[in-house]
Amino acid sequence: MLLPLKYNREFFVIIFTLLIAIFTCSLNAQVPISTHRKDVELAFANETEGSAGTIQSLRSHATSDSKIINETHSTIPFGTGSEMLLDMKGYDQEFTRSFTFTNNSSVKFTINNVDFEKKDNKFDFVSIGPDSDLPLDVNPGQTFTIKVTYHSFDRNITCSDKLLVLTEQNKEPFVYPIQALQQPMSDMTWNHKTKK
Repeated sequence: MLLPLKYNREFFVIIFTLLIAIFTCSLNAQVPISTHRKDVELAFANETEGSAGTIQSLRSHATSDSKIINETHSTIPFGTGSEMLLDMKGYDQEFTRSFTFTNNSSVKFTINNVDFEKKDNKFDFVSIGPDSDLPLDVNPGQTFTIKVTYHSFDRNITCSDKLLVLTEQNKEPFVYPIQALQQPMSDMTWNHKTKK
């Protein structure tokens, strides 16, 4: 039995609206996090997205006036006020990534704590190196690594937070925006057909 035309039209409007919502979420997940700065420097984790047990991703709503001006796999400036966007990607529901920082200032810093602005349990501080002990003294020119775990609740949705590095020398923490993404299954290498 067919429903009257009025109900069929309402049904198609609902389906169409749901499809738009689904595709809009996927598009938003592909764009870097918005920042107060017009240009964004993007810093990738030391591990690749296919690495077991690591994370790289984030949810974001970018503004039209922001653009990526630099992408780096090298060390991230520390102690100079640089705010690079830390980017994590992975395939697992939970994965860990490490980021290497260099003290580019002329001051020795003692790192007392590493935390995140949001307390939503999506990002967790794992360790700081080279010794994994806090407090950690970082002399000018010295490098250190921070390991972060991301707990994904949804695939292909970027989540964001701010990594806070607290030191004895500063009242305010050094802040690094961070984003993480659990890649879609279609991006996995085993899911790609090879062309002959």
